[in-house]
Amino acid sequence: DFDVNNLSEWGERIFHGPDGIAETSVEAPIYSDAEPTDPPTETPDPTPTPTDEPTDPSGDCEAEHTVTNQWGDGFQAEVVVTAGTDLDGWTVTWSYTGDETVDRAWNANVTQNGVQVSATDVEHNGTLSSGESTTFGLIGSGGPAEILEMSCTS
Repeated sequence: DFDVNNLSEWGERIFHGPDGIAETSVEAPIYSDAEPTDPPTETPDPTPTPTDEPTDPSGDCEAEHTVTNQWGDGFQAEVVVTAGTDLDGWTVTWSYTGDETVDRAWNANVTQNGVQVSATDVEHNGTLSSGESTTFGLIGSGGPAEILEMSCTS
C-alpha cells in the first residue's frame, strides 16, 4: 500500500528531510543520456579527526556503570572495566543510592552488603592489557539504579 504521494511523517523525513534521499541521491549515468561528470577535485580526508579525544584510564583501571534497561521495580546494567595498566585480575566496587539489589550477574562474581556492591573478574576476563576493556552485566531490583561512587582496583 505504499503511496509516494502520501508519505508518513517518518517517510517525509527519510525522503525529503535534511540529508534525505531526495537531497543526497544522484542518478547513475547509466540511467540518463547525460555525460558522466568529472570526479571531484578535492579528495575528502579518509580519516576524520575525532572531536572528543578518548581518555586513557588513570591508575590500575576504571569502571563505568550504565543502566541499559529499566522497568517497574527492576533494572539491567552494564559495567565496562578498562585497564590503565596491565592487569591480572580486577575488583570493581560501588554503592547504590537506595534499595537497589543485584539479583543476577554475568561475567563477574558479584556480592552485595547493604548498598555496597563488589564485583571481581571471572577466569576468562581477568587478564587485561593496558587500554583493553571487558564488560559484565547484572539484573537488579529496586531503583532507579543510581550509584554514589565507583572504583576499580587490581
